[in-house]
Amino acid sequence: MKVTRISAQKKSGRYNVEVDGEFWFGLSEVSLSRSGFYSGKDVTSDLLEKVARDEIFFRVYDRCIGKISRRPHSEKEISRYIRDLFYKNRSKWFKKTSFEDDSAELEAEIQTEVLGKLIAQKLVSDFDFAQWWIKSRFNSKPRGWMLISQELIKKGVSRELLNELQVSKEKELDMARRVAEKILKGRNIERKKIIARLQSKGFSWDIIEIVVNDCGLE
Repeated sequence: MKVTRISAQKKSGRYNVEVDGEFWFGLSEVSLSRSGFYSGKDVTSDLLEKVARDEIFFRVYDRCIGKISRRPHSEKEISRYIRDLFYKNRSKWFKKTSFEDDSAELEAEIQTEVLGKLIAQKLVSDFDFAQWWIKSRFNSKPRGWMLISQELIKKGVSRELLNELQVSKEKELDMARRVAEKILKGRNIERKKIIARLQSKGFSWDIIEIVVNDCGLE
């Protein structure tokens, strides 16, 4: 087999590669450089498979970088994102490669490798994600620790890690007071309604009792 043509795509930094006169795969500039491909180069099936695998890894890794650049994510979120990427792009990524019949195995391998690399680079961390989540809840959407911890567990954060990060009673009281102030806003609202709203926000009874008593609600 022989590389017969390499042409630039409309998208900057990407190239179409033809083998034996037929389109084979699209490569990034990085993948093309690493492959050593040029028009007229003799290639083997094993080499094509390796280059295609490296390109798929690059695509997944690059998209994960784009996603985590917008906000922190947990390991579970990134794993799900990678699975979704393969689900949406499976036919396009594997159609012209030898991976089509055993794509599930390759997907699992690449998911493990990409996530492992992101963790090693400290770009994905359940600890950092949980800290960010707690801070964002405190600053913009105050709620009790019970609800915050439930949210984080759904995101894949372990209970052991949550025990390390649990907010202090003083901080939770601050959040509960902010919620109560927002609900009241000078209005006369019954005590039981404030209690119900605070409960729905995940605050424990000992926190709620202090807040409603401070508000002087009957």
